[in-house]
Amino acid sequence: MNIYERKHYVVGSEGNAGSIVKRFLDLVGVDMICIDEKLNNYLPDEVEPGSFLYIETPPKSHYTFIQYGFENWMNIFVEKPLLYSLKDNPLFPTYFPPNTHLFCNFNMEVLDLPTQEMTKAVRYCAADKPLFIAQGERGVILDLMPHLLSIFPLENLSSLHPLKVQTKGKDGTDVFAQILFNDGLVMEVGYNIKNLILLEYKDGSSVKLDWLPGWTWDVNIRKFWQGETNLHKALEISRKIETMYELRESFAC
Repeated sequence: MNIYERKHYVVGSEGNAGSIVKRFLDLVGVDMICIDEKLNNYLPDEVEPGSFLYIETPPKSHYTFIQYGFENWMNIFVEKPLLYSLKDNPLFPTYFPPNTHLFCNFNMEVLDLPTQEMTKAVRYCAADKPLFIAQGERGVILDLMPHLLSIFPLENLSSLHPLKVQTKGKDGTDVFAQILFNDGLVMEVGYNIKNLILLEYKDGSSVKLDWLPGWTWDVNIRKFWQGETNLHKALEISRKIETMYELRESFAC
């Protein structure tokens, strides 16, 4: 597909991820239209089929914009997580039109980190919980756990099963979580600790990073332009997240 012959709509263009996407699209010089409700501009009722839609909004609105993209036969790039809740959208994705082109941005996957013999995976963020997460809503598990799950190939991801989930909360929202999986793997995600990506292995080796580099968005957008889709993996990650919220047990901060 010729990306320069199509319009590119960035929804949520003023947010953190949206700003990164907008900057990249501006750099490559495509016909970009920025949409942000905070600026009182909205998606049109109709768009040209084959246009590109980049969903960079809070997770609760992902389903609505994905549906808009399907109805208008658009190519859809959606920020992780794929959906806020599979339970709230039980028919997803049974109504997809034929030849659906959807790519979910798991940009930590781009780092191509080793997963064999892993014993622990950590993703911490120094900031407090994002402002778009209201009191009592899904928090750090929904927001950061997709990063860690995404580094596994789909066939390995399918064999991972959460057994025990413990969370710390703030105003009813999970801000720290530790998950034990069936093979002994432990994953941790948390806000307001420090910026850290850490993977540990049985042989004592480890991989340590501070943050996700901005170029990981660029790589995935180019994969998306090349026609790549990862819907099956995105759905499997959503199923894992759903199970974690069903299993979680809170403990005192």
